[in-house]
Amino acid sequence: MRSPTMAAAAAWALAGCSVDVPDFEYDILGDEDVEADPLCEEDFAVCGDLLVPSPLEGEPRLLAVALYRSVPPAGPPDHTMDEVEAPDVPAGGRYKVRLHPMLETGEFFVWANLYMEGGGRYIPINGVDFVSSTDEALIFDGGAVHFGDMRLTLAEGW
Repeated sequence: MRSPTMAAAAAWALAGCSVDVPDFEYDILGDEDVEADPLCEEDFAVCGDLLVPSPLEGEPRLLAVALYRSVPPAGPPDHTMDEVEAPDVPAGGRYKVRLHPMLETGEFFVWANLYMEGGGRYIPINGVDFVSSTDEALIFDGGAVHFGDMRLTLAEGW
């Protein structure tokens, strides 16, 4: 997945500028068990993992997972799937998203905001909060939806 942070860095590099992108590590190989979770095979289930960077500076305050018809978001979500106050996100590991039932239908991108202490509430704060999205819109039609791994990256361009 090409993250917003990496995309911005690439754009700056093409323009002859440099940008300091933190060197985050992710648990890409460990503990992938979407297929092993019976809930993820049920109709109306939405499952995937958020890959949390390490190091993770600050205290996570709110995790919001939502659906948008287009990304990057330019307003409120089309549907908020989940909001978790003070989420227990493992630095360098996976945060499992398992939602059931998801009754919304249509084509949507899955978008996640991890708001940190001192960060935003409805709009991420650049360099403080973390964001991620699916590369492509997914079809929500009542069947199980697996959105795979989404890397949380530092918010930029807000």
